[in-house]
Amino acid sequence: SPVLPFTSDHVRSAVEIISAVTLEAGFEPFITLQCMSERSIILVASLHYDRDVPGEDEHGRAWYRALAGRLRAAGYYAYRQSTLALAEEGDGGDAYDDFLRTLKRALDPKGILAPGRYI
Repeated sequence: SPVLPFTSDHVRSAVEIISAVTLEAGFEPFITLQCMSERSIILVASLHYDRDVPGEDEHGRAWYRALAGRLRAAGYYAYRQSTLALAEEGDGGDAYDDFLRTLKRALDPKGILAPGRYI
C-alpha cells in the first residue's frame, strides 16, 4: 500500500509497477485507490491465492519482496504494513531507513516502544 503524490503520472507509474510485478508472478492484480487528501493517494495492492496449495505462501512472500523492492526503487513507500511486511522490508541501507532510525532514537532513546519491531 504505497502512498504517493496525487498526480496522474505517479498513479499511472505505481499502477504499472504493481500490475507488472503481479502478472510476472502469475497472480491477478487487484488494486484499490484510496484518496487521502488533495495531495496524496494510497494504492492498496491485494494478493489472492489458495493457501491450501503447497508453496503458495512462499510464492506470495516472493511477490511481496519483488513488489516492495520495485516500489521503493521508484520512490513509493508503504503507508502501513503488517508485521510480516515489517520483517521483510528493505535492507536498511537507504536514506529513508536512516531517517526512521534517527527519528526512533530521538523519540525513543531507551528503545522501549515496540523494541525490534520497526527498525
